[in-house]
Amino acid sequence: METRLLGPGFAAEVRGIGLADVAERDDAYADVRAAFEAHSVLLFRGQPVTNELQLAYSKRFGPLEVAKAASRGEGTPYSILTNVEPDGSLVPPDHKEALRARANQLWHTDSCFKDPPALASVLSVRIIPDRGGETEFASMRLGWERLPQATPAAKASARPAVTSAADFDAVLPTRFLLDFIRHDR
Repeated sequence: METRLLGPGFAAEVRGIGLADVAERDDAYADVRAAFEAHSVLLFRGQPVTNELQLAYSKRFGPLEVAKAASRGEGTPYSILTNVEPDGSLVPPDHKEALRARANQLWHTDSCFKDPPALASVLSVRIIPDRGGETEFASMRLGWERLPQATPAAKASARPAVTSAADFDAVLPTRFLLDFIRHDR
C-alpha cells in the first residue's frame, strides 16, 4: 500500500489496496487505519462500491449508526443523500431532499455531537454530476497543532467541544458550532 498526499498537511489517496482488501484482511485494515490516523481523510479512487462492500469496509472501523427516521435509508446504516427520484427525475426545489442537499452545503461534521462521537464518515459517490457536488474537508487535529505558539496556556486550559443549537433562520433546523470551552467555566 502507498499513500499520496492530497492536502496541505492532511488527506491522502490510498493506492495498491482497495476497500474489499480492507474488509477482508486484517493486515490491509491495519495499514489503512494507520493511514487514517496519520492523514484524517483517505481517498480510494476507482472502486466499484456496492452497499454491501461499503458496509463491510465501514464495520472494520467500529459499530455503525442507524439512519434516523424520515430519511432515505431509515433503519439501515446508510444515510442516502440524493436529489434524484426513483424514476430518475429531479426532486422539486421545495422537496425535503432538496432542502437536505442545501443544508449539507453548510459546514458541518457528521455525528460529532453524539456520545460517543463518530470516529469517521465513509462517503461514496454513486452518480457523479457534470458540475457541483464538491465535498470539502478540514482537520481539527491539524488546526489545533497550527494554533500560534503564543497560545500554549490557552491550549492547556481549553478543550474543543461541538454543540448543536436550533437555528430556524437557516435551511436546516440544526447547525453545528465550534466553541473552545475553558475548564474553569
